[in-house]
Amino acid sequence: MVLTMRDYTEKRASRRIPVECVVRFRIVGAEQSYQACSKNLSVGGIAIAGTAVVKPGDTLELQLLPPKGSAVLPLDALVTVTRSTENESGCEVAGYFKEVRA
Repeated sequence: MVLTMRDYTEKRASRRIPVECVVRFRIVGAEQSYQACSKNLSVGGIAIAGTAVVKPGDTLELQLLPPKGSAVLPLDALVTVTRSTENESGCEVAGYFKEVRA
């Protein structure tokens, strides 16, 4: 059976909103921190893109830093990585919020 786009049903519990903001993060247990850019955000998680390579299962201490005057609020959270895809410019990462601090 071949599925077309009409046959596809979104299975995520919450809607994703495109949000491009600076993100700072570090892998829990590591000292080095990295900078990335958010791609989208939902109630349950976040997708980011950057040069650091992380693996599914890693937990990130993450800060979303919107520009001044933005409708997006700053966010400080623990994120568990569910997907990590390497490409020519780095890595695209998606994960769910394990804990939201602010």
